Amino acid sequence: MLGGAQAALFRPVWTEEIIEEARRNLLSSGGHAALKAFEENCRLVRNPIVDAANPGTVEMLSCTADKDRHVLAAAIQARSMGLVTDSVRDFDIDEATNGGVVGRRHP
Repeated sequence: MLGGAQAALFRPVWTEEIIEEARRNLLSSGGHAALKAFEENCRLVRNPIVDAANPGTVEMLSCTADKDRHVLAAAIQARSMGLVTDSVRDFDIDEATNGGVVGRRHP
């Protein structure tokens, strides 16, 4: 996916919290090589990190799963057109649409 960002097919948006979550998930699945590749790709993609999601936005997202509200809040804050996730069911489509995020996709 980050290869698509390097090719300027889309602009990834994440917060430090999202990056840390990805690192934890890669390490817990024994993916040391995958973690190394992820971190290298993160360095190659310019300016992907946005400020932490606005706590007020996170609190307003009552229908999205608790553990994923910060992800949708970051997408809304960055005015993203879409959200790529492997846990589509955890994001409320109405909250995403109302925040301007028009699509949710599984990689």
